[in-house]
Amino acid sequence: MSKTYKASVARKMALPRSKRLREGGTGSVSVSYNTGEATTEVSSQGGVLTQDILTDIAAGHIAAGQLLESGITFTQFVRKFFTRSLAATLNGKISTGNDVEYGTAKGVITYTSTRNSGGVMQKAYMDGDKTKPLLFSEETDGVQIAVRTLEGIYTQGETYKATAVYEAGENGIPETTLESRISVNVRRRWFAGVCAAVPATSAQVRALSGSGLYSGPGEYKFTISNYRIFVICIPSGTLKTVSIESNRYQYNFMDLDSAKEPKKIQVEGAGGSAAAEYTMYVFRTTIASTETDIFKFRTI
Repeated sequence: MSKTYKASVARKMALPRSKRLREGGTGSVSVSYNTGEATTEVSSQGGVLTQDILTDIAAGHIAAGQLLESGITFTQFVRKFFTRSLAATLNGKISTGNDVEYGTAKGVITYTSTRNSGGVMQKAYMDGDKTKPLLFSEETDGVQIAVRTLEGIYTQGETYKATAVYEAGENGIPETTLESRISVNVRRRWFAGVCAAVPATSAQVRALSGSGLYSGPGEYKFTISNYRIFVICIPSGTLKTVSIESNRYQYNFMDLDSAKEPKKIQVEGAGGSAAAEYTMYVFRTTIASTETDIFKFRTI
C-alpha cells in the first residue's frame, strides 16, 4: 500500500537554539509535508526537518544508522548526502592585502568559519590570548563570520592570529582547534617617471607616474613616453641596470653620465607619514624620445 502525502498550511514555529544546533529558517507561513514517518517543513528560508530520522539504509555519504536531527536544513542535508565527513575550516582575509606601503591605514580582517561535519564552535579568541574573544555571528548553514577592525597605520610588519575550538563532530571527527594566521609586510615604494626638472621635494617624487612596493633587490618595471629627463628613486640598495624592455634598443642607461652621481632625497610614506632617505638617479638623454617604452631596472 502506497503512502499518502498531505499538504497543509501551518504556522511557522521558532526552532530551539540548542548548543548542538543554532540555526533554522524564519518566516510566518510554511507548508508541511507529512509522510506518516517524518515531516519536512518548507518556508521562504528553505526546508527544515521537524522530526529526528534514524536511517536504516545507506545513501550517498549518509550511512545506515545515522541520525538526521530535527531542525536540519535542506542545505545541510545536501552537504551530508554529497560530501564525505569534513572537519571544520577557518579562513581569514584582510582588506588591505598582505603587502602594504609604510603609513597605510590598517583595515579589517574577515574570518569565515565553516563547521562541515565538525561540532559547534565552543570558543574563539585573538592572538593566542583567551581573554581577547573573537565574536562570531550566529551559525547559518554551518557558516559563521567574525570581523576584526584594526586601528592605526602600518610602520612595521605585523602578524594576526585567530583561534577557534570546535566540539567533536560526526563520524569520529574529534574536538578540533584551528588557527588562522595573517601576516602583513610593510614596505616603502619606489618611484620613477618623466620630469621637466629634477624633483626637489617628497611631493614631487610621489607625483611621478610610475611606482610600486619595493621588496628589496630584484627587477622592477615602469612605462614612460616623450622623455628627455626621467628619474628613478629607490629606498634602499643600488641600481645595477636600467634598460628598455624590447629588442629595438639595447642599452644600459646607467652608462649615461647623468646617472653616475645619484642624489639623496627624503620621501614621505603614505598619508604624509614619516619620511625615509631615498637614492634618486637622474637620466638625461641626448635626444628627446617620442616613443612609449617599458623600462626595467634591476637593483642589488
